Parts: sequence; structure tokens; C-alpha cells
Amino acid sequence: MNQPVVREVKKKLQRLIYQAWEKGFQEGLLPSPGARDEIMLEAPKERAHGNFASNIAFQLAGRMRAEGQSGRAPREVAEILRER
Repeated sequence: MNQPVVREVKKKLQRLIYQAWEKGFQEGLLPSPGARDEIMLEAPKERAHGNFASNIAFQLAGRMRAEGQSGRAPREVAEILRER
């Protein structure tokens, strides 16, 4: 795939995930948003899993536990992001 196109798609996905994170925070479901560059996107190990993967749900779930917030499983965090 064309590298400039891939970079642009990654930026757009990061922006969308960040917006979902902000909405989740405003609703009291997620911790306060950090820097947008915390959202890392990479190619999944298995091609059948799509074009991009991110571990942001794991990061946020861990951060919530560390901050003493009600613990959410990474899958639940991912659902919160997806729904927004």
C-alpha cells in the first residue's frame, strides 16, 4: 500500500479513536485523554484480523486500575470506544 496513504489513514483512525476516548471521558466511563500519539496503530500479526490493530484498550484498562478507578476489562474499554 502507498505509504503516504497509510500514514493518512492512521492519522484519521487515531483522530477517531481519540474522539471516542474524549466522549467516554465526558461520560465518566474512561480516564482523561492523554496525548493523541499514545494511540499506536500497527499491522496485526494475523492478516485475517484486519489492516490495523491497537492496544489502547489494554492501556486504558491498566491506567484505570493504576488510578484506582473501577476496573474495566480491556474488552469492555474497546466496546466503549467502538460505541462512540
